[in-house]
Amino acid sequence: MEHYQVKFEWEGETRFGVVNEFGEEAKKHRKQGKLIVNDAILPVYYVVEESVVTDIPHGNYSPFNPDGGPLTDSEYDKYVFDEMRKAEELSGSLGEGEYVGALFSVGVGDGGAWYVVTKVKGKKCDIEWRGFDIDRYMDHFFGSGKKGLNLKDILPYIRWQKTVD
Repeated sequence: MEHYQVKFEWEGETRFGVVNEFGEEAKKHRKQGKLIVNDAILPVYYVVEESVVTDIPHGNYSPFNPDGGPLTDSEYDKYVFDEMRKAEELSGSLGEGEYVGALFSVGVGDGGAWYVVTKVKGKKCDIEWRGFDIDRYMDHFFGSGKKGLNLKDILPYIRWQKTVD
């Protein structure tokens, strides 16, 4: 059976993700009745029994959603949209000189790759990818995240994001 966007229970919580069907590891797990599911938001994956995933149907597409909501009415898109709003609220609530939780995007393809500052120590910071773009783009340099970046190199991205929000 073909899977794409799914949900499943993991450690007592409902998780959303996208099934990874590519590569030797995915093929190996598939033969064992398991799937590799990339988390919908975080740069992590889970290996789960195929029997525990629930496929999420594609929703009705609405590019001109008047309330600024998700592009479809699918449960998956609503979840990602809600998580993005939470991240935007946290980022927007940061005071001057506070950077942990700052959200920014980098243009990629016809969309963007989203990142959040996860740690600051002195003049260095760590960033991590977030799956907020419908195409789940990652930047060619930042990838799924980087540790030990110069904070001064990330500040222009954070400042730019504040101007477009």
